[in-house]
Amino acid sequence: MSAASASTNWPAISAVVLAGIASAAGIGKVPATMTTIGEEFGLSLPGAALLVGLFALLAAVGGLAIGLAGSRIGARRGLLRGLTVAFAAACAATFAPAALPLYLARIIEGAGFMLVAVSAPSLVATLAADRDRPAAMGLWGCFMPGGIALGLLSAPLV
Repeated sequence: MSAASASTNWPAISAVVLAGIASAAGIGKVPATMTTIGEEFGLSLPGAALLVGLFALLAAVGGLAIGLAGSRIGARRGLLRGLTVAFAAACAATFAPAALPLYLARIIEGAGFMLVAVSAPSLVATLAADRDRPAAMGLWGCFMPGGIALGLLSAPLV
């Protein structure tokens, strides 16, 4: 759908927002379980806190490169690849036998999250008609707090 299209594809926009929420849940799942994870892997509190900070560190160090990669492969592909990478890394983290593989899985999960976060806004803007674009972008803005809340709520499962 082109930006000049007369109708907004709300189901597709909703799917993109839900994808963002799912990927942002990776940020919220660790803080609530940080001490449990630290105990399980023999990490100090700063070592366990690093699991939370790896997402921010990745954004600071690799955000530009991930943004350029997302631009190069396109918004739709970037979103789908980001979701796939984040999901695969989250699954791998579940089975991490030691701290180092857990850290590596979090870094990869963070890269997937970043790819979703940089790809989705342009996809939302493309799917929205001109008159609905502000509302669609506002809806997209809910992905981070919604995802973090979902991650925090999932803490008992972790």
